[in-house]
Amino acid sequence: MVNDMIEVLRVQRHDFMNHLQVILGLLQLQKYDRAGQYIKEIAADMDREGALARLGAPGVVSAVLLAEVAAGKQGVNISKNIGAGLDRGLRHEMTVAEIIREMLALAVRLSQAEPCSGGSIDFEIAEKNGEYIFQAGFRAREGADSLALDAGIVFIEEAAVKVQGRLVTAVSADGITVITLSVPSN
Repeated sequence: MVNDMIEVLRVQRHDFMNHLQVILGLLQLQKYDRAGQYIKEIAADMDREGALARLGAPGVVSAVLLAEVAAGKQGVNISKNIGAGLDRGLRHEMTVAEIIREMLALAVRLSQAEPCSGGSIDFEIAEKNGEYIFQAGFRAREGADSLALDAGIVFIEEAAVKVQGRLVTAVSADGITVITLSVPSN
């Protein structure tokens, strides 16, 4: 786990250095307006990342960050929408974190057209009706086997039951697969 978190820090440092190089290049080219805009974009991205850090559940934060690094290595982007903190407390936090990690790993596997070919996953955390909702949405690659989804869900469903949660999967008419975990908030 420590080595995994060091990898997260390494990736974040690499991204930060890239941003500084872009800003420096824009300033050297005297593109001050573009440099200012780029800084605003980075600040907005950092604010979104801060919402994850302020979640209040270190296990969940770690699971999402580690999943994001693993997805990045496969060319898959995970965009996050953190609409709620976990202020009321999260029972069975480490089990919920493991479920989230498995949900995102499954989404990465199913969203790729080929290994390392890219893809995109929308991950959302919300609170509704006394429950925390963790949702991963993605477009499954063409020809993705529904059995792969079913097989991947078995473990996640069993783990969800252990935390008094429920797991729902759905595929929309336009081909978006959504995996939703709902667990009680304290």
